[in-house]
Amino acid sequence: MRSLRLSGFSVLLLGILVLGVVVLAPNLKTFLEQRQQIAALEAGVADTQKKVDAQQAERERWNDQSYVMTQARDRLFYALPGEVSYIIINDVDPASLPTTEAPVSDTLVDSQSDWLDGLLSSLVATGYSPAPVATETPAPAQTTPPAGG
Repeated sequence: MRSLRLSGFSVLLLGILVLGVVVLAPNLKTFLEQRQQIAALEAGVADTQKKVDAQQAERERWNDQSYVMTQARDRLFYALPGEVSYIIINDVDPASLPTTEAPVSDTLVDSQSDWLDGLLSSLVATGYSPAPVATETPAPAQTTPPAGG
């Protein structure tokens, strides 16, 4: 320790250095925090801009008359005048469905079946089946879109 000599100039420079660190450190910390906030906000703006672009594209699709008609048919079950609309309800009990599926084979199997014989046997079986029992079921209603829409 005796060999370490501090001159007045060294003490002055050391004091200025410590004072500079004390003065600049909080400002540097604030600067870095603000840069992080700016980066987070810019990412949020970019995400919001993507959402706005998607909404504008959706709005443009709804300006197309054929898209509107397709959506009315799919979502609201509308039909054009003269068309008959059928709604098929899947009434299969989920409990009766198999819970596990058989594994899919990765090899090809060549079957020796004649499709013409299968078609002919299906037609013959249908022709000889008993007539269906008549039950009173309501006829399918014809749906028409509302006027002006």
